[in-house]
Amino acid sequence: GAVEAIVPRCECNAEDLYSQASQMGAKSLHVIAIAIKKLNSVSETANAAGDVLESGFSLLGLIGLSDPLKPDSLAAIKELRDAGVDILMMTGDSIETASSVAHRMGILNECDTILTGKDIDTMSEYELADALKNCTVIARITPTQRVKVISSLQNSKIVAVNGRTSADSVAIKT
Repeated sequence: GAVEAIVPRCECNAEDLYSQASQMGAKSLHVIAIAIKKLNSVSETANAAGDVLESGFSLLGLIGLSDPLKPDSLAAIKELRDAGVDILMMTGDSIETASSVAHRMGILNECDTILTGKDIDTMSEYELADALKNCTVIARITPTQRVKVISSLQNSKIVAVNGRTSADSVAIKT
C-alpha cells in the first residue's frame, strides 16, 4: 500500500524509507510498500482487525511501478491549454510522483500550487475555491475529496472530468 500507510506499522527506519520513496516518486514511479506479519493461528488470521493490523509488520521493501505517458498525452495537454482550458490533475499518488508526472506532462509550472487530500479536508468551501485558483495538481486525493473539489469548481467554471480508474467513477457522477 501507500508508503505512509504501511511504514508506521513496521519495525524499520521510517526516515530512510520515506526518503527512498520520495526519490522514487521524483522519478515518476508509483511507490508501493510491501510488508508481512505472521499471525499465530487460523482464527487470528480470519479475524485480523484493529490493533492486530496496526503494528508488528516486517517491511519487505518498496516497489516502484512505471506508468509511461501515453504517446499523445503531451500534445493533448498542449492543445487544451492553447484552447484556454485550465487543467487540474487529481491523483491518489504521492506528491513527489504527482509533481514529477505533472512536470513531464506540462501541467505543472513552477508558480503553480500542489495540494493534497489532507489540505482539502482542512479547508472551508471559500478557502478551497481560493486555493484552486492557482492549483494544477492534487495528490493523495480520495474519491470523496474529488467530489468536494469538483463541486467547488462547478460553482465558478464549466467542469469536465476524465478518469480511468474506479476511484474516478464517484467524482465523474457529480
